[in-house]
Amino acid sequence: MRIKFDVSEFEKIVLPVQRHSLIHDYLDSDNCQVEIQAYSLEEVLAEKLRSWIQRTRSRDLFDVVKIVASKSIPISKRNVLATFFQKTIFKDMPIASKEEMIFEPKFAAITPTWAQTIICPSRSLIIAANAIQLFREFVEALFDPEILEALGTSLSRRIGHLYDFNSGYREAIIEAGRARQLIRLLYSGRSRDIEPYSFRYKWVKKGYGAEYFYGFDRTRGHTIKAFFLDRLQGVSILPQKFEPRWVVEF
Repeated sequence: MRIKFDVSEFEKIVLPVQRHSLIHDYLDSDNCQVEIQAYSLEEVLAEKLRSWIQRTRSRDLFDVVKIVASKSIPISKRNVLATFFQKTIFKDMPIASKEEMIFEPKFAAITPTWAQTIICPSRSLIIAANAIQLFREFVEALFDPEILEALGTSLSRRIGHLYDFNSGYREAIIEAGRARQLIRLLYSGRSRDIEPYSFRYKWVKKGYGAEYFYGFDRTRGHTIKAFFLDRLQGVSILPQKFEPRWVVEF
C-alpha cells in the first residue's frame, strides 16, 4: 500500500477547522475509531471544485460526488460557494466558473481511465457516467440564483477574467503536463516553447483578480514565468518530452 501526503505551505483556510471521525471503509474499521482535525466539508468541496477546474483529475470529481451523496454531515451550499469564491477569482463572474466546471471535454478526458484512476473499496465505486451526472446536478444546485443573490452576485454578472474556456487551452496544458510534453505557447504575439507546471489564482493591484499559468520558458530567458491565462493566444502540444524541474501539479 502506498500513502501519499500533499503538503501546502501557504494554503488559505477560510472556514473554521473541525474534528471528524476517520472514515475508514475497510474490514479493520473497528480498530480505527478516532477523531482527527480537518477542513470542514464545505471547504473540502470548495477546494475540490477549484482543483477540478485547474487539474481535471477524476479523483477530484469522485470526491465531490461521494461527499455530496453520503449526506452523513449537513452541507451548506452557500458556504461551499462563498469559500470557493474566496479561493478563486470568480465572485464577479460566477457563470465563468460554472461553465468551466461542466465543460464537456473535461468529462471526456477522465472517462476512459476512470476505473484505473479511482482506487477505493469496491462498495464505494461508482461508474463514471453516474458520477458525472451527480456532479452536474450538484453544480446546478450550487449556482442557484437565490444562493448567488445571498452572496451578492448573479449569473449575469461578469467582470474581468476574459479567458475563453472553449479555446481548450487549459485542457491542452493539463494534458501536456501529465504527459511531460512541451507546449508551444503564443503569447503577446511571440511563440515560446514551455514546460507546463501549474495554474494559480491571484489578486493583484486595484482588486483585479487573475489566473496565471506557470511554465518554464525554454525560448526566452530559460526561467520559470507566469503568464495571464486569459491572454494566451495559442497552445499546441509538442512531441518533445521534458524532465520536470519542479512538481507538475496536473
